Amino acid sequence: AVVSRRKARLLGYYIAEGSITSDGYPCFTCNVSDEAVWEMHELTDKPYSAIEHSASTEAVNLSVYDKELGSKLAEVVGRGVRSKVIPDVIYNTTVESKLEFLAAWFNGDGWQDVKGLHWSTCSRGLSIELQMLLASIGVPASVYRIDHTSDLPNGYKRVGDGTEYTVNVSNRY
Repeated sequence: AVVSRRKARLLGYYIAEGSITSDGYPCFTCNVSDEAVWEMHELTDKPYSAIEHSASTEAVNLSVYDKELGSKLAEVVGRGVRSKVIPDVIYNTTVESKLEFLAAWFNGDGWQDVKGLHWSTCSRGLSIELQMLLASIGVPASVYRIDHTSDLPNGYKRVGDGTEYTVNVSNRY
């Protein structure tokens, strides 16, 4: 089944930046200069607000006032980064829709350097699913595990387990 550009991008941004508020609304936390900030009006026809993040003037929370959308996102993608999955509708759609999903996810959690494209996540499961999705469109990718617990001075604790996974695609592809 074909997933629309709009839906694919919204799902990609939700994988990267999304959460569900305690009130049941989808919220996207991103940098103030991220594409999601100006693109959100194209992706949903529901009202939304952009509120400065409490922890940083460089971040913004985009809350979409659509509890039905929040419920659907939680159902097909999950809540919390460690329980999120790439939805089946993305695996079973066209290459073009997969690319839209990947591009939005990249906008939120990715970067490019001389070695290629990279996505970052603390979820081992998502990193492997992303590698499989890329393979489904003929793009080989590697997954690299980084242990950041050694980055901390003695005595400091990190929220979570300090593990990051990067999914890497060579510039060749």
